[in-house]
Amino acid sequence: MIERLPAQLEAELRGLRSELPRVTSHQLIRHARAAALLISWCRRALAQGHLVSTAVALRDALGLRRADLETLRIPVDLLDLFPRWRDGSRHGFRPPPPHASLVPAASTLPLGPIRLLFAPAAGAVPLMLPLLRALDARLDSDTAITVMVEPGKTAKEFARIAKQVLRNPRRIHFEIGRSATMFARDHALAARGPKGEPLLLIPRGFRPDRGKEDVALDTRATQRALGVKVRRSLLYWEGGNILFDGHRCLIGADLVRENIGRLGLARDEIVAILQAEFGTEVAVLGDVSRSAFDGTQDRLSRSGQASYHIDLDVSPLGAVNGQPAVVMLTDPDLGHDVLPRVLRHPRLHAWHGLARRVGQTLQADEYRRVADERRPRLQRYRRQLERLGYQVVAIPELRVDPSRSVAGVGNMDFAFC
Repeated sequence: MIERLPAQLEAELRGLRSELPRVTSHQLIRHARAAALLISWCRRALAQGHLVSTAVALRDALGLRRADLETLRIPVDLLDLFPRWRDGSRHGFRPPPPHASLVPAASTLPLGPIRLLFAPAAGAVPLMLPLLRALDARLDSDTAITVMVEPGKTAKEFARIAKQVLRNPRRIHFEIGRSATMFARDHALAARGPKGEPLLLIPRGFRPDRGKEDVALDTRATQRALGVKVRRSLLYWEGGNILFDGHRCLIGADLVRENIGRLGLARDEIVAILQAEFGTEVAVLGDVSRSAFDGTQDRLSRSGQASYHIDLDVSPLGAVNGQPAVVMLTDPDLGHDVLPRVLRHPRLHAWHGLARRVGQTLQADEYRRVADERRPRLQRYRRQLERLGYQVVAIPELRVDPSRSVAGVGNMDFAFC
């Protein structure tokens, strides 16, 4: 029996062959290996040097043109911000002109239209239905709710079932659209354009690795569902590392390090681009110098933050009656005050089956170990927030690191987002 590939794959291979140079197969493989090595070199060069010096070195050593640089994943659009890059100079760097302003979000601000993202395949239908029912019952009747549902066999069926549990089915609009994550904030930020028109800002790419980058959001479906324009940022980010309450825009240190490593930009250039795109001042939370980007693996190898997203530890509440803006900050020391009560919870004993005293000792040790590791970074957050004029309110937390947990505490972390 003769085995054959699917016809589509065979057609794709023939199409690829037509795009390749007319050389022997042996030469072709050698060229492919050389191209792979060159792309790897480009990643490392951007991570260790500047975009301008990397582009000039490729041009001078290999005679590469702009289109060639783009093929090697050099961010040529950012070169346009350096008018003298061809001379190997960063002098005269010009961030893009302001074209939007972030919409502030805090508990003291009125709630606008709600956008939810939902992936039925994630097994979250039993969670989503009660959430929609609660929103329908508790929100003002004029609050619009749009649910973007990941395409698939269950998408339309979910929308049909959901309408059966809602008190006012017409107020919630369902739209089919693809997204890179089910967490809405991670891949889009609410903003307004120069004339006050609503915009969604999306990142340059979402979690790019060595292959093709994911598109953060289905642009057409979003515009159809929400009636807003979608504008793409020049930089990589996830919305969980960006917080704006109208007082200050806070960004995570890892956001800065990732763009330094992926795009070959300097810290001040990244902040200037964000300020232009967000229409507000930007301040960094965490320590950029502690964060590290591995150009060989094309990923962050060490974090300069307390958590991978700052919104897991920080929550702006806004300002009231002209008083300083208030922000909540997670605090493991306050968590220790409630630790005895948590250790007595029956779920902890049922989770692992250890003798109660042994289990309580192991669990307490895990909570304390993680608290000792997180405390210095959270204290740095507090100092940074207070310097920015925030009134900081501490919130108790108890966390473990699941990858290093000995006893395992189930779903008993006490944290907030």
